[in-house]
Amino acid sequence: MSSLSLLAALCFGAIVLCSASSELPIGHMLPLGHHRPAEKQIDSYDEVISPQEFWTKYASQRTPVVFRGAAKHWLATQRWTDEYLSKEYGKLEVKLEGKREKLGKQPVGEVGVGRDTIEHFLKTQVLVHACIGKS
Repeated sequence: MSSLSLLAALCFGAIVLCSASSELPIGHMLPLGHHRPAEKQIDSYDEVISPQEFWTKYASQRTPVVFRGAAKHWLATQRWTDEYLSKEYGKLEVKLEGKREKLGKQPVGEVGVGRDTIEHFLKTQVLVHACIGKS
């Protein structure tokens, strides 16, 4: 048996022994944040609260809060369609950045490496169609 095969067998045996003798860690295969109990309950609102209440209870205390659907009445959620952005800002030049998982490969747009116009980006990129305005 080669030393590499022996090493692989020993590692596999150690993994099997460790996993058979211990329970899975808390939060294993659960959404992020389930690895430990919550330190405290985070308040959640379905509507936006007053600026004074937000400052007093949350911002000034550095306390997290969740606003669900806070932007659903914003005009931008109805107005900012691909057609509107192309018409109003289509010639605007923007910087493109590559994803880390693509090993930093710089995307090429209509203007050149790492540069594109909004109009061209909207026509060629799939990820633009996010859930803006949808609940």
